[in-house]
Order: sequence, then C-alpha cells, then structure tokens
Amino acid sequence: MLPVPLLHQKTVAMDVPDPILGMYNEPGPDYYQRDDGYFQRVDLYHSSSEDDQYHFYLELLSDADFPLKQGEMKYGDIIPVCYKD
Repeated sequence: MLPVPLLHQKTVAMDVPDPILGMYNEPGPDYYQRDDGYFQRVDLYHSSSEDDQYHFYLELLSDADFPLKQGEMKYGDIIPVCYKD
C-alpha cells in the first residue's frame, strides 16, 4: 500500500521542495499513473466506493479546493495497493 495525500486536481511537480510541506510533488488523482511502470498491477481503492459504515475519508480543517470532495469539510481518498512479482 502506497498512500499519497491528494492536494490538487492534477499533480503539481516542483524543482525545489515546498518550504512548508517539504514535498517535490503535490499529488492529484493522476499521480497514481506513475506506479504503472514499476508494478505488475495497481489496484486503486476509492473511499466513495465503500458503504458508509466502512467509509474512509479525510476530514480537513480547511475549505481549500481539494480533489474528491464529498461534502462540507469531508474529502475522499484513494488507497493504491501495488503488486510486484
């Protein structure tokens, strides 16, 4: 499992790390396409596809325009499970 926080609608790549987060990439849902070249199989599990009783989601303290918004201050997530022989 390679969880990655989704911060934008599309991944933003930077030459120097963000001074606050220390990240070179601020991922969007397209970020997981990078895994395709390294693994034989990548299964993406979306929080929106789970029943409410099993729902995993991020509850952020910001109303920024994060992807996968599911309601007021409630944001979905994607968990990739990567397989390699």
